[in-house]
Amino acid sequence: MEDSVYIDATREVEEYVIAYFGGASRAKRPYKYRAIISLYNSAGLFGALYFHDDANYLPDTDQLGEERLLKSHFLMRDFESVLDILRNENPVFFHQVAHWPTMGVITTSRELVGEGEIWRSISQ
Repeated sequence: MEDSVYIDATREVEEYVIAYFGGASRAKRPYKYRAIISLYNSAGLFGALYFHDDANYLPDTDQLGEERLLKSHFLMRDFESVLDILRNENPVFFHQVAHWPTMGVITTSRELVGEGEIWRSISQ
């Protein structure tokens, strides 16, 4: 039997909230992650991106909880890249891929090759 990849859930990201936890490297934080980005659309909270300092705390798979909350896990080194996508791309989608291992995927829509941001001087 051949494995197939399919999207179990797709949501457009309309808003996000960042929670960035402080503390020194030896601080006893209540969580195993350094930051969370909560994802929202018109229906409310639908997903969370967890950013871990240590790869040893990454779960084996991402999750699609019973409450249909999409959960995805990254290393902290990926935080700026993910945040850059949320800040600078539109539209942005979060998919839950139901395949082993289950994983969350952040995507943008199709763009033309060479299409960059257009910056204009204030003095013009």
